[in-house]
Amino acid sequence: MIADAKETLKAKALPLALWSQAVQHAVWIKNHVPSQSLNQETTPYQKYLGKIPNLATLHLFGCKAYGHIPKVDQTKFGECTIECVCTSVLQRKKEHTCSIIEISDSSLNPAM
Repeated sequence: MIADAKETLKAKALPLALWSQAVQHAVWIKNHVPSQSLNQETTPYQKYLGKIPNLATLHLFGCKAYGHIPKVDQTKFGECTIECVCTSVLQRKKEHTCSIIEISDSSLNPAM
């Protein structure tokens, strides 16, 4: 898990301060995909909770995201969103945790 987190942070050019979120994201993915120890039929999530996991809320760790600025903090002609980086998936809600860091477009959009 640590190796996966380090690799993700390096590939996305994200600060090491986000290591715990990167590990949590790697664990979330590992628990929601079929496991060899469970005969490639079920996921650890499915085995533990008895229901099929929903991957609809999954986003790439470190992808560009836009966070909503609350109305009380908005100005008439100001922005209503702020650019940030998606850093985790919340289990019970359809929302994500985003970190506001200085990002370069080249780190989020690698050359094809």
